[in-house]
Amino acid sequence: MTGRKLFKLRLIDDIKYQRKILGMFIDWIVWFYAFIPFLIFGVLFYIDIWKDTASYWPEILPGTVIIWLMLLLLTIVQFRMFMKEADQLFLLDRPKLYRGLRTTAFSYSVLQRIGLAVVLLVITLPWLIQLIGLGVRQIFFLFVFLLAYQLLISTVKKIIRHPVKRWILLAVLFIFISNLVMYLSLDILFIASAASVIFLTVWNYYVMVPAKRYFFEEVNNEVKVRMRYAKLMLGMAKEVEKPPIRFGKRPLLFRNSRRIFKETNPENGLLEMLLKGFLRHTVYLKSYFQIIGVTLFAITLLPIIWLKWLIFITFSLFLTYNSWLRGLYEKMLDEHFFSVVPIEKTVRDAAWLRFRRIFIIPAVILVGLTAVLMTFVTIK
Repeated sequence: MTGRKLFKLRLIDDIKYQRKILGMFIDWIVWFYAFIPFLIFGVLFYIDIWKDTASYWPEILPGTVIIWLMLLLLTIVQFRMFMKEADQLFLLDRPKLYRGLRTTAFSYSVLQRIGLAVVLLVITLPWLIQLIGLGVRQIFFLFVFLLAYQLLISTVKKIIRHPVKRWILLAVLFIFISNLVMYLSLDILFIASAASVIFLTVWNYYVMVPAKRYFFEEVNNEVKVRMRYAKLMLGMAKEVEKPPIRFGKRPLLFRNSRRIFKETNPENGLLEMLLKGFLRHTVYLKSYFQIIGVTLFAITLLPIIWLKWLIFITFSLFLTYNSWLRGLYEKMLDEHFFSVVPIEKTVRDAAWLRFRRIFIIPAVILVGLTAVLMTFVTIK
């Protein structure tokens, strides 16, 4: 058994596992027939962008925003070493096999970084060529720049162990490198990026690959990556309970648990309890802000006015008539506490109407104001 063969076995096992997870939620025939229309629509949409690129980009935004968005997307990358917890009993005592596996895994991660940079460049090619005016030479320089950025981000994530320090440093690097794009030419960036690619590749190969001090962190990261699709599918299924893990920490909101409503009655008491439960539940709150954030992002970037308002209307109808918010409300009422202290149906229904208004109205107002503001910006 060599390191390369061991890597191949683990890669094949990971692919089979991810296919199994996806197949458990949606049949592969459904995936296939859903993919074909999406592919056709994507190709036609991409061709239309090439024909009229200016219509698909707000005039108020500079062309460099495209590069900033690519850098922001690439900030999520990290090296994957395919380590398992059982390796501490066998693999760590065999340096040759250990290094062979990690060398192949590192090479695979670099190839992934190259492929991701190519995909992003192909997608953004109409704007890079027709909006910014880049040629083939400059696009190649940009490719090397994106590759160097990914290697830098992945290396920082591996070296810095403290999560807060890590994300602060990543934010500083993103802001600093984004500003370099504005003030330096691509020729200078290419020279610096090429040198960075060579240095980071050699340094990771000779220093990080044979290192064992990151073993347990790499095992944890491997578990997270392996469960990425399962976590995504479970997050989309409201029927599956995803309780947040608190570890005895005090909640960020309503720490002293003071009353929200002055008047005391069953409806106010139930509503107050559910509001605090929703705002303290990190999964529910995260889903709520994700829906709003994605909608605001789409309205801000879309250059066509009627598309902005179509998204606003769809968002409003989704919150008003979709069963997502109602499902969360019923889920909180299924807690064991309410089996001991039953709530009358009239109180449940009255509290639901107020609960829905509290979370729908601010979100609709925020998204609506954003749509109005971006409409005026687009017209001007």
